[in-house]
Amino acid sequence: MLKDNPYSRVAGRYYKSHLVIFGEYVPLADRFPWLYRFVPMSQGVSPGKSPSCFTVNGVRITPSICFESTSPHFMRRQVNRLSDQGTPPDMMINITNDGWFWGSSVLDLHLSCTVFRAVELRMPLLVAANTGLSVVIDSQGRILKQLPRDTEDLLVESVQPGKRFSLYRKTGDLFGIGAALFCLLLAVIGWRNRRAKRHEKGL
Repeated sequence: MLKDNPYSRVAGRYYKSHLVIFGEYVPLADRFPWLYRFVPMSQGVSPGKSPSCFTVNGVRITPSICFESTSPHFMRRQVNRLSDQGTPPDMMINITNDGWFWGSSVLDLHLSCTVFRAVELRMPLLVAANTGLSVVIDSQGRILKQLPRDTEDLLVESVQPGKRFSLYRKTGDLFGIGAALFCLLLAVIGWRNRRAKRHEKGL
């Protein structure tokens, strides 16, 4: 118990904000509760309203829960909101129960997503996962330590707080949107050129 352990204390609380569709809520069920009759859920989960930042030994840590780490725009928004509030985090932590997907490749997919989040935001990310995969990832996306699947153990690693510049934190998905629009433009130009050539040949 925390009160009996001089080395433990409650640093803060965080309530999950980004819910899993059909796993933690049903769309429109807040207006039409009868929708829960058609799914194996009695009711949905209420989402949290804001990110949290805990200070532990002078290091600011922002937590995420479960599949929140698979959403790049959500993680970016959380970090930027904390920065705007004057509490920019130094590192991220993700706690998750991946036992639902034991024996599947979802565990590896979830790990890959967390690596991307560390790279995008240039910030270390620590993962504590039930049944695995628990890892320590630095701000360059390198996995410093990792526990095997279904292993109960401790990970001890020296992690440097993230102070690197992140273009994704500044611009978000603008680059990806721009690239998609450019590809669409090329496709339209190619279609018009083919159409013009066919018209010249009288086809």
